[in-house]
Amino acid sequence: MHEHPGLINEEKAPAYVYGTNERAMTRDGKPKTKDVLTVLVVRGTGMIGRRDTRRTVQPGDIATIHIEGQDRWDPDADKTKAKGDAKSWSGAKEDHGQLNVGDVGRWHFEGEQQGKGAQPRKIRLFRIRGHRPDELEQTERCRQLHRSGVEIAVGASAGNPADHEPF
Repeated sequence: MHEHPGLINEEKAPAYVYGTNERAMTRDGKPKTKDVLTVLVVRGTGMIGRRDTRRTVQPGDIATIHIEGQDRWDPDADKTKAKGDAKSWSGAKEDHGQLNVGDVGRWHFEGEQQGKGAQPRKIRLFRIRGHRPDELEQTERCRQLHRSGVEIAVGASAGNPADHEPF
């Protein structure tokens, strides 16, 4: 899966134990969070929608990407890579610097790695860049959507993106 979205919004949301309504906690008892991106799909091959309405993304779709766990932060893997290489979300953000509405990202599935659990962990990597002059139309669309407070519900504790400062 390769996704090329234009960034509309980034927010923090509560993380839950997979398949439950139970809040996920760190080893020291603090509630875990995840990053939720609202994006304008530029091109991609991923699937969106609920179980009974899943379909391939199309340019112009508004979608969310939920980033948590080692997709969100993997310093051991990131430190082996050069600046600009695909990394975990936090590594890609560190390389890029300040996020702006309309920044373009690439999100792709790298493969699987057997971890400590029964299921192998899926490795998703990110790259982020500013928009190019030839992408002005999609950048302006991202800005319009951000100003209008477009949101896709990400849970009861997730706020309206319009209530947040621009990233």
